[in-house]
Amino acid sequence: MAGMRRTVILGACSILGLIQGCGRAPAIEVPLVDSDHPPIVLTERRVLALPNSPPGTRLVRGWRFATTGSGLAFQPEGPRSSIELVQLAHRERFLILERRDPDLEGRDILASARGPAGELRVSESDGEIAVRLPSDLGPGRVPIELEFAESVFFIRAALSGAA
Repeated sequence: MAGMRRTVILGACSILGLIQGCGRAPAIEVPLVDSDHPPIVLTERRVLALPNSPPGTRLVRGWRFATTGSGLAFQPEGPRSSIELVQLAHRERFLILERRDPDLEGRDILASARGPAGELRVSESDGEIAVRLPSDLGPGRVPIELEFAESVFFIRAALSGAA
């Protein structure tokens, strides 16, 4: 009984406190926006150069970026680099890496490519390196380890359908 009386008294005091505060006009201490002062807005601007890769694909490890006359280029930092692809459909595709200098024709730039299931077939022609991605890679993020015989700049990474 005493506990209930205490709860009723505390509730009544809380209600009286709220009612007492409702009769006054609110006091404005610092206006957020008014006609006498311009609003203070802090902004920051930075130009971002997005990597030349398909959405969802990430150059994960071992890549260096540089701005060239034709835009953003990327290059392997050492002999091994990795890229992570997003595989949504169970179909064969190609990872295409386009070289900045197409005059390197005839030189084997990419020594090997390895996926989760083992070695991947690599072909080079017309300033592009094509890595065959089989249909059984499975959905989700697929890491591809690339081993380069020579370090060159690439200007584009793309995924294409099988020919």
